Amino acid sequence: MNKILLWLMLSFWFIDLAYAVTLEEQFTNKQYEQFLPAARADAAKGNVDALFLLGKANHLGLGVPVDLAQAKTLYEQAREKGSARASHNLGSIALDEGLKDDAIKLYEEALSRGLKFPTLYNLAKAYNVSQETLNGFDPWDAKKIADSIIQSGDYYAEAYTLKPEDKGYDLVSRQYLRAYLVVNNAHALLKEHFDLAALRKKAATWLQMGMDKNDATSWTNYGALQLEDKNYPEAKAALQKGAAQNVGVAYLHLGEMAESGKGQPVNKDEAIEFYEKATQLGVEEARPKAQYLLNEQLEYTSDVAKLEQGVNRLNTLKKPDDYDFSDSPFSPQSRLASIKAWNALMEKQKQAAKPLPDLPLILNACELDLDQHYGSHYNLGWNTAWRLVAYPQTGEPEMLNVEGLISKKGCAFNEHLPPMARTFLEQGVVLLLQFPNHTLPLYWQKDSKTVTLKLMPIGSPSPNF
Repeated sequence: MNKILLWLMLSFWFIDLAYAVTLEEQFTNKQYEQFLPAARADAAKGNVDALFLLGKANHLGLGVPVDLAQAKTLYEQAREKGSARASHNLGSIALDEGLKDDAIKLYEEALSRGLKFPTLYNLAKAYNVSQETLNGFDPWDAKKIADSIIQSGDYYAEAYTLKPEDKGYDLVSRQYLRAYLVVNNAHALLKEHFDLAALRKKAATWLQMGMDKNDATSWTNYGALQLEDKNYPEAKAALQKGAAQNVGVAYLHLGEMAESGKGQPVNKDEAIEFYEKATQLGVEEARPKAQYLLNEQLEYTSDVAKLEQGVNRLNTLKKPDDYDFSDSPFSPQSRLASIKAWNALMEKQKQAAKPLPDLPLILNACELDLDQHYGSHYNLGWNTAWRLVAYPQTGEPEMLNVEGLISKKGCAFNEHLPPMARTFLEQGVVLLLQFPNHTLPLYWQKDSKTVTLKLMPIGSPSPNF
């Protein structure tokens, strides 16, 4: 009789197991028409797997509409019966809702119930600290933040040790490196809570696993570690290995080293090239750095070829939604246009060069007072100093030793111009009036008794760049 009873009990156990497997298979194979009624019937009897699977169906909208409230209810019922998977999925819902502490408790419960995967990875994610937080945390929170990042790294390390996966070492090393950077830059009082050397060794050990496989990210992060420790030759060598495999952050760090002269002479040309490459590879932090250095480099050059190349590079770096500063008078784009226009005017004057009429050459440039045409536009007025200059070629002007003050009538007048002024004009050289803040071009005109120098129209090209 006892043997018969034992056989019956075992039979029911095997039937229940087979049924549960069948239920799981139906769910996995998306046989929801068969799965749902069977699962509901079994859940009503308190079957833990049915409760969990129905919760998952409502959680993910598989066979039924998404219903998080119902999913939580079913998961909780399964959790009360010891379901590790239910604890895990409740943790995922909590994490999605921003309830990080609740998520960690639920994940740790799932882990204690024997569900290592994917619980270890999700615990690591839950303990992770976002880069946004790292970019602006209160310095006195450094210990809390470092502890959290280290815990994240420890969970990643445990997961990788149990189940080595491709590039899993990268997740581990990244967290230990981030924690090291936080602690190394923390207040001395907070540093006392950590074994900094041990933390660095952890980071270096896991980075080495990746470098042994010539992993580009590992080389880059090892370069960042050496950069933090001011070991510049080692940092540069490692970053170059990352850059050779098109890691944008490696180019960013190389650009910063070249710009600031860390381990090498300052080389801003090289820095710009590195920042441009980093930007091309998606590192947005590098874009404004490249733009700033390019603008700085172009600020004082009047070399058209350099300006053209620089403007093209700036245009490549410009995002569609960036504010357009190209119309600013001192932007490289405006300066390039001004220089080209000025060069064109100089060339046009040379092409039109001819002997002047045999009449006295005088200067009589008027409308220069504040309430007059040129004066109001250029903010000039009575008593403003001027001098006559010539531009035989691009570059610095030649002084003609003719100068004066704007008269009460608003004129710059001189009837005793030196012979060199006539010579320059007959050669097609542009003469200009140079004021403290502006240099305005002149043209000559034959009058009845003189050849008179007058101002070209407002907006005419000039060397005001």
